[in-house]
Amino acid sequence: MAADYASPCGLPEGQCDKLQVMKHVLFSINIVVVSLTLILLFILQKYKFFNQRIFCNLLMTNLLSSIVYLGHDGDIGINDSRCIAQAFFIQAFDLCIFLWIGSLTIFLFLKLIKSKDSERFEWLYFVVCWILPIVLACLPLSTQDYGPSASPYCWIKKTHSGNIWRYTIYWGPVFTGVVIILLMFIYMIWHANRAMKQYSGDEFENRHKLLVRDYLKPLTACAASFVVIYFVQLVNRVYQIYHDPAFNLIAAHVFFISIYGIVLSILFIIFNGYKEFTPSKVLNALREHRQRWRERSTERGGIEEFDPGQSGVSTPVSTLQRNAHKANQQHIQDSQLQEDGLQPAHSTTDVSIDCVDEKDTAKIIKASG
Repeated sequence: MAADYASPCGLPEGQCDKLQVMKHVLFSINIVVVSLTLILLFILQKYKFFNQRIFCNLLMTNLLSSIVYLGHDGDIGINDSRCIAQAFFIQAFDLCIFLWIGSLTIFLFLKLIKSKDSERFEWLYFVVCWILPIVLACLPLSTQDYGPSASPYCWIKKTHSGNIWRYTIYWGPVFTGVVIILLMFIYMIWHANRAMKQYSGDEFENRHKLLVRDYLKPLTACAASFVVIYFVQLVNRVYQIYHDPAFNLIAAHVFFISIYGIVLSILFIIFNGYKEFTPSKVLNALREHRQRWRERSTERGGIEEFDPGQSGVSTPVSTLQRNAHKANQQHIQDSQLQEDGLQPAHSTTDVSIDCVDEKDTAKIIKASG
């Protein structure tokens, strides 16, 4: 049955409305869940390690992509600037998601197989995963191929040149990348099992178990979820090459891409231990953040004290008092050692002073004596 292309997004009357409702509900839930997850990651400081920062970037990209998907409903015949903007950012952010998954795979491969840490190349990860997709997303603008695309959102139009862009800058690289990611994970799982059987020793066994637990299992789950979700999209797009759009395939497509952030959030909490995300842990972390903020505010807002006759060097009163106390205590200890006929372990000028100039240090020690 041929689709009625006079209806919104190229589907028979009423079907596109159902897709739009499903899209708005699921993407809205996804935005709330991903936003809360990112807030929790910040509160609990789950960004200190490189793999955690990659995951945070993946969640952030998914959040931005979800917001963009809600920006337009892809109505046929409405090829306005908002539709073109949505199509551009969907192309860019979906490529970003794919590249961050690839980055997790490369990070894990180097860590587990090559025993190398690629954190020093973090800047390169950012350039490839953020800048490259934006550059590639600019290419269809040259042929004006962004617009309605037989879906409840805008993307690359189904024209001759649009189909070329679809498969050269998106589905071709994504399909090839998915195959490579699958092969890399199969090899890593095989290598991990082989290493556990071949080598012995408690130290090696414990280290390898930690790598498998902390890296291989969670990252494999993230990559597997990506493969499943994008396989459904690929089936829908390939079907549309030879047939009119099918409601069931488009509905499955929309459903899976709209819940990917929820899936990632659940996987992260499971593999990081749900006990880390209890209300008591979150409240304690919030108190620590508040205490550190107050300390920094006190440091920045401290009253400045100047010593007359000096060159204008100044430090907050709270810092001067703390450093003077340190210097005075060390001076008393050294004096007692000298009275006992012993040589102090270090001179008073070696006292650890926080954030104070050398002249101020000498000044404090002299005053304490």
